Parts: sequence; C-alpha cells; structure tokens
Amino acid sequence: MNKALVFTGAVAVLLVSMTFVVSGESAQPEKGILIGTAIELSTYAMQGNNAESMVFRAEHGFPVGLIEEETGELFICVFRNPAPASSMETANKRMTPLMGKKVVLQGLVYRSDSFNLIRIGTLSEY
Repeated sequence: MNKALVFTGAVAVLLVSMTFVVSGESAQPEKGILIGTAIELSTYAMQGNNAESMVFRAEHGFPVGLIEEETGELFICVFRNPAPASSMETANKRMTPLMGKKVVLQGLVYRSDSFNLIRIGTLSEY
C-alpha cells in the first residue's frame, strides 16, 4: 500500500513538472478559493461520482482532484506541507473522507495549457 502511494505521488509530481516544461514557462500561482466536488480521478473518469469506489482508490494512493462547480474544470489536488524539507504531499489523506461531496478548497491555484492544480492550504465540506 505504501509503495502504491509513493508511486502515485511521484507520478503526479512528474506530470506537474512535465506540464510546466512543455508549456515553456512556469505557471504563476494565484491565491484562490475553489468550490466543487472532491473526486478520485480514475474512478470519476470510469464510473462517475461513485463515492464508495473513490474512497477505496484514494485510500490506496490514486490521485485526487476537484471538479469546479462553476466552470466544470478539473483540478489535481496536492496539499501544502508546512515542513521546510518538502513543499508538497498528496492530498489523499485529507480529501478521502470528502470523496463525492461538495467542498471548498483554498490555496495556490496553478493553471497551464494541459491541466490545473491546486496546492491546498485549507479545505472543508461546503
């Protein structure tokens, strides 16, 4: 289970890094608040809003995200870690109890041509 979580986190960070390289410039973050549905990406893509499956997969390290209510845009979620040695961690542990529910996320929002990411500072159920 820990290997899957580490692998999934590494893949997510790699995808974020590749997007910034491909776009030719670093995405400049903006402070923002997003309201939408907390999801686990693969379950949502294959089965829709199946909360039970999303919780199971999020617990096993699959990437989590948010479908923004207003625009329908997908945001991959990472959590801001206050420790100086690491600036990000996966958001799975904090978002798993909220799978399939409407949530409010506040943090740094990164937008690129390929996909969006939010580095969460605070989160709560809406």
